[in-house]
Amino acid sequence: MGRLGPTMSSRTSTQGHTLRLLSLPDFLDRSIGKLLKLKQKIASATSAIKSVFGQEQPKQDETDKLERLRERMIKVRELFRDTDST
Repeated sequence: MGRLGPTMSSRTSTQGHTLRLLSLPDFLDRSIGKLLKLKQKIASATSAIKSVFGQEQPKQDETDKLERLRERMIKVRELFRDTDST
């Protein structure tokens, strides 16, 4: 699987890797968005249970880190799409 097929040149392989790299910000943005939605659903479900038992509310640290990463990926995507800089 790691080897190039008989009709695939190394140039084509490099172009494929480049296209995947360029699509990474979009992929990560979608993935992080899904993670944040899932985390919000889980947090709202567990929040009610924790409040019944008097436990502390969960920290926002993980969510904040995901949000910052998502913002960086949006900036990277904008940079990739800026024809003046790329």
